[in-house]
Amino acid sequence: MFVKNADQASAAMHGARERSVHRRRSAAQLPDLETISAALRKAGFTGIETEFYKTRENLEDLFLYSGKFKPALYLDPKVRANISTFALLTDESELKAGCERLAADISSGQIDKVIEQHKDSDDYLFVIARV
Repeated sequence: MFVKNADQASAAMHGARERSVHRRRSAAQLPDLETISAALRKAGFTGIETEFYKTRENLEDLFLYSGKFKPALYLDPKVRANISTFALLTDESELKAGCERLAADISSGQIDKVIEQHKDSDDYLFVIARV
């Protein structure tokens, strides 16, 4: 289960403005940890714990953070169409501008600095509960 936690979910989208905006929009769609924990306790679950997940470089599935180490993936409209944050939460002009900035960052090599800065960040927080 994914939860929003802006302090713990790191940047995987590259390009500072897009990363911040998309992460907030995506996170806003999810319940916070306390809401999830309360619902799990009410449903009879115990031993509620959390576990961080770091996006790996050798991913096969495509989801929002899939391009953390391969940001050019985000430039492919077919990839973006299958990532709900892009498909549902981004308007066309914003997407076009973001892709142009990302392409420029890839071309200039600036993206390599961003990748290095976030390579060890936790990307997702899983919630584990027992019956």
